[in-house]
Amino acid sequence: MKSSTVLLVLLALTFLLNLYSVLANGAETNQKALIAGGSTAFGMTLLLALVLKAKQVK
Repeated sequence: MKSSTVLLVLLALTFLLNLYSVLANGAETNQKALIAGGSTAFGMTLLLALVLKAKQVK
């Protein structure tokens, strides 16, 4: 349970950093930042799901 909490915190921090970069950058780079942030958050969510699934199997 502890590692899943760490992953959730990392996911939240990643989301906040991406939100900050979107707000700090201009309109032209917003789309690139949103795409990068979305793929990063998606990857972190998949990683969290795999960890939780592995813990259920054990």
